[in-house]
Amino acid sequence: MRKLVKRHGCFTGSKDVEDTEKQLAADKDALIQAQEVVNNIDGDRSKKRKNLLKLRQNLLPLKII
Repeated sequence: MRKLVKRHGCFTGSKDVEDTEKQLAADKDALIQAQEVVNNIDGDRSKKRKNLLKLRQNLLPLKII
């Protein structure tokens, strides 16, 4: 897709708009991937916390005895 380019008040030619659309799509994909990484980190933290809680609950009777 081409778009007319205006310089100094006159139309001087056209340029490809697809490049900017492709760049926007790539930026959007990168943002989605970054959000997934952040969500995975939060998920890993909650998993570790749950595992530590389970471990503590299993070890508490041993400390009492």
